[in-house]
Amino acid sequence: MKKIAADLPYGKYIPQILDKIIELLKLSHDIYKLDKFSLTPDNEDIYKTSKVLVDKVGGALYGLKNLDAHLTEGLFDRHRRDKRYPRIGSLVISSYLEARKANEKSKNYEGLLIPSPLNILMKYLTIPDNQETSAYSLLTCRSILFYYFRFNINKDNNTNEIFDAIGSLKKHIKIQARWPKLDDKNSQIPYQLLPEYSSPPAYNFLVGHFFAMLGITNLWFRKESDLEAFFKIEYSIKNKICCPNYHFRLAYQYLTLPSNSEISNLMFGIPLPISGADTIFFGGLKKAANNSLVISISGSPGSGKTSFALSIAGSLAPFHTKCLYITLEEGEDELRERLQSIIPDFFQDMSIYSNISNKPSKNEDADWFLPYKPQPISDLEVFSKEVLHKLMIAFQQNKDVPTQEYAIQNICPALIVIDNLNGLLNGTNEIVDLDVLQNFIHDCRKLNALVLLVSGENLPEMSKLDYLVDMAIELSNHQVESFEEKPLRVFTLKKSRHQLSRTGSHLFHLSGDDGFRISPQIPSQLDRRTPLRKNLPDDNYVINTLNLEKKQTDKIKFDEVYFKPNLDIFPGSQILIHGNGSSGKAGFALKILMTPPIKKERKKKEKQNIKTANYLWQDVSSGMNFSNYSYQRRVLIISFLYPNEYYQELHPSIQKTIATLYKNISVPKISILYFYPGFLTPEDLTNKITRELDKACLQGEPYTGILLDGMHNVFLQFKKLQERDMIWPMLYNIFSRYDLTVVTTFTNFRIKESMIDYANPDTTLMQKGQTPFLHALVKAADFYIRVDECVFINSKSDALEKHNIISAENAIKQDYENFKLGWDKHNKYIYSLEDNLIEVFDQEDINKYYLDKE
Repeated sequence: MKKIAADLPYGKYIPQILDKIIELLKLSHDIYKLDKFSLTPDNEDIYKTSKVLVDKVGGALYGLKNLDAHLTEGLFDRHRRDKRYPRIGSLVISSYLEARKANEKSKNYEGLLIPSPLNILMKYLTIPDNQETSAYSLLTCRSILFYYFRFNINKDNNTNEIFDAIGSLKKHIKIQARWPKLDDKNSQIPYQLLPEYSSPPAYNFLVGHFFAMLGITNLWFRKESDLEAFFKIEYSIKNKICCPNYHFRLAYQYLTLPSNSEISNLMFGIPLPISGADTIFFGGLKKAANNSLVISISGSPGSGKTSFALSIAGSLAPFHTKCLYITLEEGEDELRERLQSIIPDFFQDMSIYSNISNKPSKNEDADWFLPYKPQPISDLEVFSKEVLHKLMIAFQQNKDVPTQEYAIQNICPALIVIDNLNGLLNGTNEIVDLDVLQNFIHDCRKLNALVLLVSGENLPEMSKLDYLVDMAIELSNHQVESFEEKPLRVFTLKKSRHQLSRTGSHLFHLSGDDGFRISPQIPSQLDRRTPLRKNLPDDNYVINTLNLEKKQTDKIKFDEVYFKPNLDIFPGSQILIHGNGSSGKAGFALKILMTPPIKKERKKKEKQNIKTANYLWQDVSSGMNFSNYSYQRRVLIISFLYPNEYYQELHPSIQKTIATLYKNISVPKISILYFYPGFLTPEDLTNKITRELDKACLQGEPYTGILLDGMHNVFLQFKKLQERDMIWPMLYNIFSRYDLTVVTTFTNFRIKESMIDYANPDTTLMQKGQTPFLHALVKAADFYIRVDECVFINSKSDALEKHNIISAENAIKQDYENFKLGWDKHNKYIYSLEDNLIEVFDQEDINKYYLDKE
């Protein structure tokens, strides 16, 4: 293993990290067998085992206090004092529990499932806040896997064998069978490096591990003793991977494998470390058979062409990719300065980038970026002969070559940028002959490199050039003449020849400290998740928010609360909370999401000892330890209405009422994405939300709930969301691919029917404002609950009273009686209404009551 450590991103840490991951997996399994609720990141054994990584003596990560904070999160004493748990421990636990879902949710699932250590490693090496770094993680883990199986991506002509193995796996998935077939001697003598695994590669196992590395498959063990053998420290990780005594099964969260084209990109392509690029290019850029890829980048002045080219150069530098940047416009020093400004800030804090510098005095990799400005040339043929060929000869001679055949798969040794072609294509004001263009592109392909051809728009030769190259990209600016709207930058992928990609228009951004980043179109964001299972409400557990009542007082006490079976809310549901006026819907929604679900046991208890509709909460919750980490709720709030401070004030008051009912429960965690009124695009909205959800998964603490608060505010105040209302069903569809309880709030104001003029344009406009509500009702209404501000007359005192009333319009998987409960939006609890309250709707009803009274 040490042989492959030198050139890999984070390479010198890999052996010890992998050993520690397997040790943590064993510890997780042992804890789970004794008491699954004790398997938490704050478990002392988990902490001690994780902390070894930064111990002064032999700690693999010791000394990285200022670099790679995502690797050392939770491992230092100061983190412990702040109750920040080891991220590596959280990742192992969440991955282990995710793998076990198949055992828990399918009665036909036998055996034992665990995640691949390479999958946990891949997530661990990715920076949660900057998920484009998963490209570096993919390269690292892929190189390790290929090294173990002696598989050379640049030399082995084995695509047929690879796709035969993929086809075999797909057939087994259809019948939910384990795969592939194991030789008997694997079980008899586990993890001994057998001769047949050294050469040629065992393609079935290579493919199985590749999918397990991506989290698409899990390792399946027939019996406990097989799993214990896997955990034994005396067997090396290489032997455990190449000589398994286990099979592979599709992970529970997947319904099918990705397409063969996407698999090909992931397995053989160049991972592009630019945000959004993995979605557009299906995981990677696929080179042609001659190891080249020629890409045309065109656009108007100021559209970001040079910035995009420089971003690709900077992002590929940690792959040991050298960039020869031939500039026909800007000076060499100007390009170096622009490169430094376009590189995202987070690169500076990564050890994989610390050896990459643009300063010759710093290190041997300082020449990774070579700008060159030749003498003015206005002829394409002359440029190809006099500049391109000579420069590439010198460039190839100085190029670094990996010293070990299997150390790192050098997937992109060279990047050539030619910026800008305009002068070469029309410098003589004559249309360039097609044969000249063909010869030029042919010369570019002979460079065996990733070649970027940058040019302006509206050239007569552009249609010919786009036809000849392997991939054509156009960058453009829109809305540049509008005073009220921010210009939109559009990234259009017009064609791709050698690979499947998501062609069409996507948004991109250049401002800020995060560099060049793309927000893919919403259908593309949804499409990439189609292999994932849509999660359904889990009626084995209940969120009892509506089943716990008390009499109306100013404070809530445990002994005043009683249990009444009004409505069972199931985790994983999509819930619509709708009503008139300011009735505290956000607080009620947040209370649902912050309440821990418990095992549904009421039917058994009702039959045994229930004589009335009311009984004590202790009967339901007895024996449960709510201090357990498993009951902790993690809620993402998407606000179109209130700023962060509003929810930060709501959070502790709701937590106080929950802690009264659920003793010693961990404080629920909330995160807030507040979108202020303006011209927010659907692409940016979806991209920001899904990146936040994925960030939590990479931290090992996935969200359990999401609140979309103030959907009515989208109308009029978010113009681009209002114009494209199909965003809502697509967004709800994406949410269903995560294990989330989703709550949406929507408010209308009461208008008497007699006041509505349906022929009036204002009425039509108001009806259009209900569109998000209708989408939520159709797509996201497992539960439809109303919370309305209502007026009552107290028949005892004849006084008018206002109450916020909760009632259910629809609920799945249960029969329920109509009920009305009071909601104290200030003290955050539900109370039972008195029998002497008479609801009135307007002044006419009030006058009638008092007249009848007289």
